[in-house]
Amino acid sequence: MTLTGNSAAKDSAVCRRWRMAGVRSQHTNFERPIGACPPVPRQARAYAATIRRQQTRRLNCPMSTRTNLLPANVYAYVLRQTREPEVLAELRAATSKVPHNVMQIGADQGALMALLVKLIGAKRCIELGTYTGYSALAVALALPTDGTVIACDVSTEWTAVGQPFWRKAGVADRIDLRIGPGLETLDALLAAGEAGRFDFAFIDADKPNYPVYYERLLKLVRRGGLIAVDNTLALSGAPIIELGSRSTHAQAMLAFNELACKDERVDEAMLTVGEGLTLLRVR
Repeated sequence: MTLTGNSAAKDSAVCRRWRMAGVRSQHTNFERPIGACPPVPRQARAYAATIRRQQTRRLNCPMSTRTNLLPANVYAYVLRQTREPEVLAELRAATSKVPHNVMQIGADQGALMALLVKLIGAKRCIELGTYTGYSALAVALALPTDGTVIACDVSTEWTAVGQPFWRKAGVADRIDLRIGPGLETLDALLAAGEAGRFDFAFIDADKPNYPVYYERLLKLVRRGGLIAVDNTLALSGAPIIELGSRSTHAQAMLAFNELACKDERVDEAMLTVGEGLTLLRVR
């Protein structure tokens, strides 16, 4: 049977609504006209309603303004298309009330980091600069049950914001919080024979020390492992190439970018995610 005229137009409209809802059905064992879109089953309608509720909750949370590298409407669209677990959205909302909340990574960057951790099969991770723990939680959620992320920060006040959400997500046992100077933690790990035993690292700490952290991590991360470096394009929304000599932190990031670009020990890619995220694969 072939659909014609108004029937075809109506069926096409149903198909479009079905696809726009993000619904994919495996229910194909019912009769329908050849070429017609199958009716949306009850399970699919329930799934679509769940997705709409999650999107509503996410949009009601304060939106990250951490990047000015994309037009605001484009970035808003990116966030709407980002799958952010509810517990991460709740932590983001809690962080919006904390001083210096612009330091928190966006939902899109958290999703990318989680995906990278899964892609390389990471089990042991380390981050420098935990703040309220959004990135640590995003990574921990992506790890297997026996995975660990060592989270390094100097503030008990800021990290205390995130710890209830780590517990709520059921991954507090995967996050090993180390309070103290990050360099001391890295040196202690090297002294304990941990060289080459980490799969993934994330640097989002004090900018002048990026080269020092980087050198330590090149020893700690295995070959084929990944080092992700934050703020390689902007600081608090301002591009580092525009800040230039007016900011010592911008100067530090410009110098680090030159170092990473020329370093033959790694494969390098700079992404326009967040305030700039550079990925370095250890050769």
